[in-house]
Amino acid sequence: MSPAARQVVQVTPLALLGVFVVLLALPVTRDTGKWLLTENRPVELATFVFLLAAGLISLWLVVVARRRGGSLLTQLFYAAFGIALVLVSGEEVAWGQYWLGFEPPALLAELNVKGEATVHNIEGLNGRTEILRVLYGVGGLVGVWLHRRGSLLAITPPTALWPWFAIIT
Repeated sequence: MSPAARQVVQVTPLALLGVFVVLLALPVTRDTGKWLLTENRPVELATFVFLLAAGLISLWLVVVARRRGGSLLTQLFYAAFGIALVLVSGEEVAWGQYWLGFEPPALLAELNVKGEATVHNIEGLNGRTEILRVLYGVGGLVGVWLHRRGSLLAITPPTALWPWFAIIT
């Protein structure tokens, strides 16, 4: 990665965080900031797109790793990570329930506090998934640390991603 690209990757999460802090802090822009963060609005939709893209890329990396003789550990990691990201992307947008106009199965709708086709809003899980985001962020930071040491290079994130993982954590 070029130094300029590395700098963009490292500064972007801090800049985005700064923009939203300002949007939410100033009374004149607070409604706009809240609108951007509301369900089925730009932030959630962008999150869906990036999660889905990352998941599909990770699944493609299984094929690449296999073709290049990558280890079974590498292939399994990419497969598990890719599947998890695709699942999380679907959960992010209620599996397209509002776009496609379908109702969730009756049992799921009954158990789901929002009546959505999602698992994360089932009674008991709803509002208690923060630990998953923290674990993901910490896992990314551990991966960056391992990358700096040359361990498991095929599956560790580049060190330029540390600000993203720090903010997620």
